[in-house]
Amino acid sequence: MSTSVATSDSAEDPTKTSPPNCVERSKHVAGDDERLLRMDLILQTMRNRKISLSTLHALTNLYLNRPCKLTLSQLAGNLCLTTAAVTSVADALEKLGFATRFFDHRDRRLTRLSLTPRGHAFAEWISDSIGGRQDAKTKTAK
Repeated sequence: MSTSVATSDSAEDPTKTSPPNCVERSKHVAGDDERLLRMDLILQTMRNRKISLSTLHALTNLYLNRPCKLTLSQLAGNLCLTTAAVTSVADALEKLGFATRFFDHRDRRLTRLSLTPRGHAFAEWISDSIGGRQDAKTKTAK
């Protein structure tokens, strides 16, 4: 007596993925739309305040390296920019009120850059907007 295993074409192959149904697809598209709207708001805010990408990059780098107060040379290394370019970026951050420059108390040859509360709040808003936190939608950029 032999037993045979019946195979059915209707059995699902776990290695194959089926396309998502309409509800799943609409949720995915809605999520993408929301992310695009948040990114558009960030870009619009940058345009209105005349914030360059280098300035934004420096701001986020200072935010991510807090509470350290980076020297301009350290920031230049982190951003892969020359120290002259970072000096211009630091000028822009100071003009926007996002950072302050000060001399190191142990070595006055070193100039450090620190976020102001306004710069910290703006960088946090950017971070929350990109990450999609719910409270970021109700906050406005300061």
